[in-house]
Amino acid sequence: MAEGKDPENYSKEELAQLSKSELIEEVFQSYEEQVRLLRDQNQLLRKRVAQLEKRVEELEQKLEEESGQDKDEEVPDFKPNKKKDHSSHQGRKEGHQGNSRETPPPEEVDEEKTLDPDVCPHCGNSFQDQQPQETRTRYVEDILLPRPWRVKCEINRYYCSECEETVEEKPQDVLPGQRLGIKLRSYILYLREELRLPDNKVRKHLDTIGISLSEATIENVTSQGADALEDTYREYKEEIRKSSAAYVDETGLRVDGVNSWLWTGSTSEESFFHVSKSRGSKVVDELLGEDYEGTMVSDFYSAYSPPDLDKQKCWTHLLRDSRELETEDGKRLHAKLKKIHNRATEGERSLGEDSSSFTREYFAYILEKDIGEIAERFLESEDEDTRRLAKRLKKYRDQLFTFVRSPPLEDTNNIAERALRPQVVKRKISGGHRSWSGARKHAILMSVLATCKKRDESFMETVERALRSEFTSAS
Repeated sequence: MAEGKDPENYSKEELAQLSKSELIEEVFQSYEEQVRLLRDQNQLLRKRVAQLEKRVEELEQKLEEESGQDKDEEVPDFKPNKKKDHSSHQGRKEGHQGNSRETPPPEEVDEEKTLDPDVCPHCGNSFQDQQPQETRTRYVEDILLPRPWRVKCEINRYYCSECEETVEEKPQDVLPGQRLGIKLRSYILYLREELRLPDNKVRKHLDTIGISLSEATIENVTSQGADALEDTYREYKEEIRKSSAAYVDETGLRVDGVNSWLWTGSTSEESFFHVSKSRGSKVVDELLGEDYEGTMVSDFYSAYSPPDLDKQKCWTHLLRDSRELETEDGKRLHAKLKKIHNRATEGERSLGEDSSSFTREYFAYILEKDIGEIAERFLESEDEDTRRLAKRLKKYRDQLFTFVRSPPLEDTNNIAERALRPQVVKRKISGGHRSWSGARKHAILMSVLATCKKRDESFMETVERALRSEFTSAS
């Protein structure tokens, strides 16, 4: 038998020829050798650990010397005070002309007063026989706190012999059979939707100005307001379907304890919100219609891929994802994407509005060709995340530079992102909706509010017009 041979390397025939004592001796010698190797390795590791511990101790001591803090001293739970930088002065630079509130025009002055003292406020000397030496003007802006405005209507009724019925004049600015006026209703919706106050806060505010309403009544007023705005809501949807560009996005929303989705289709002039149980592409068809002829701007979520129409993918999402790549390949890919995006945006701006469609088409073609070459270069990367992003570039390269072809299309879907942001804040406060009817009515009110802001229109006046159109009758 070969001396020092590992028993595991013996064949079955060789093992069968060994006696029991020989087999035990071979196994014992093999284990003795393994134990010796392990002891040597252990001794080396102990020396290495001792060296590292000594190095850590030296570094800790050096850190203490530099910071002046003992290692046993308790570390505070807050950041140290920030040192003041006296090199720069806060506020406006010296010599800068100050600004004050503008003088109101005469038609906006509600009251005029003349302040004419009879005696000197310091010594009591009389001004009875004197004329003012000079007159100066000062404006004061204040507010009249709201209070209830209660109207008693004495309604005279007449019998019409032609109609053979008793008739009367209907009161204005109030819903049929209701006591709360239209202005109060629009004010409640303003508090609920624009200021995002919950029902209990709205009730408390109204109590302070002398109007006592229950939270159930406030909820009913909100619901009736949404019903009155239904036609306005549909008009916004039709405007978006006729637009040259629609910016779409979605976010999660709990409805009746179930995970659902709040979708938006937005333009620079309208915002339309829609609540759905689905996050699929069919909802996109519901928003834009199956015959939409404009360009859809979105992120890279798969639900936005099926519609057969012009698309522009969001560069903000693309650069955000590439920025998170940590490998050298990923960092190079991010740098190249930033460079080609800057080239595209600067080139698009330099073309101007009067540039020909052929020039824009050719520029977009060159950019798409270059982005395709970048994608091919990184498809063989060893980093999985970099390869995944390269595949995305290859798949969507003809949807990344549509904004070059079709000005004034934006290269991001920030319009949709900004439209959803207030809804996300409200979701964090409320947690969602208890019913689907409540979720839909909220979508109506938020669509009207967001669109009014974009158009610089009054939300309260829009609500008042809708209530009058929906519920009041002509006298």
